[in-house]
Amino acid sequence: MFFKTNRALIFRNAQILDAAGITGDSLRVERGRIAAPSALPRANDFVVDLDGALVLPGLINAHDHLAVNNFGRLKYRAVYTHAHQWTLDLEARFDSDPAITAPRAVSMADRLFIGGIKNLLAGATTVCHHDPWHPALDYNFPVRVARPFGYCHSLQRGGDIQKSFRKTPRGAPWIIHLAEGADDAAARELDQLDALNCLRDNTIIVHGVGLTARQREKIISRGAAMVWCPSSNSFLLDQTADVRGLAAAQRVALGTDSRLTGAGDLWDEWRAALATQQLAPRDLFRLVTADAARILHLPRAGELKVGAPADLIILPRPRDDAFESLAQIRRADLQLVMIGGKPVYGDAALESVFARVGVRTARVRVDGRAKLLAANIAERLRHNSIPEKGVEC
Repeated sequence: MFFKTNRALIFRNAQILDAAGITGDSLRVERGRIAAPSALPRANDFVVDLDGALVLPGLINAHDHLAVNNFGRLKYRAVYTHAHQWTLDLEARFDSDPAITAPRAVSMADRLFIGGIKNLLAGATTVCHHDPWHPALDYNFPVRVARPFGYCHSLQRGGDIQKSFRKTPRGAPWIIHLAEGADDAAARELDQLDALNCLRDNTIIVHGVGLTARQREKIISRGAAMVWCPSSNSFLLDQTADVRGLAAAQRVALGTDSRLTGAGDLWDEWRAALATQQLAPRDLFRLVTADAARILHLPRAGELKVGAPADLIILPRPRDDAFESLAQIRRADLQLVMIGGKPVYGDAALESVFARVGVRTARVRVDGRAKLLAANIAERLRHNSIPEKGVEC
């Protein structure tokens, strides 16, 4: 789905947003890449006046299980002390609870596709999928799926953890669910991982609720990192991780987990993170852009850098501070999502952008609002065996 086009676009009268704040008022996209910031139009350029709208890098969802986003939120106790208890509760009901058996009966390709749609509509143009790779992710998937990386599930379900770590490609991250609990067992897990010699500068732990202050400092000193999923943690454990020191060291990213435990999409997770009052909106912005890109070893993502693929989103003009305005965003508010210079989702007011790049569109409704979706994606969604709730094709 990602291609290069030689039809240059200039977004003018914009507010280009990165972690430093508003850094310009225009952006040139050419051959599927960011060509220049604050660019003046050239002959034959297609100029789009955004009337003060925000232009952001495409967001990065640092942790999702794409194939279980067709599930609803599910648990069997009011509060767990460790996520492993929840896993055992689910496994005991795999063949008996319709809330599990019905979603599991859907084909893997269709389930993965819905996970991709969840991310696309939220402007998460890149997602890290913490499960085995599937051929459906290789062709015509709605968003980029980060790779390469190594992973195991957890200390409880990791198999040969050291072998998994050793097999990870050089220069790639290695990811593990860790300390996803509030009990003594969770508090021991980082040291157990360290004893296995698997806590290094490419290690990414997911959740980290049970980490002690000493262990968080150890993560920082080793150059490791963490992915924070606050809504999932709150749902299962009624608490979440302390990420303030990790965020100050730029060693934490934000992830949604799946709809099996998470609140929804990356904007829902943003609001859950903000509600913990640990980080300011400007700091949270880094967790879904530049910091996530660095932690996941994605050097061409997370910033609108010259030469990088044109993965970007356009949001309505903010009424006040740009970063604070992001807490109000819902997926139907997105005016445009562009991946590799190709517009794939947006408003009818920007239909000319789709046409200029040669993208056929379909009219859809998202949460009751009229939108445009790339025709190939809309067609796939119409024929998917499960729908995306809130989307009418």
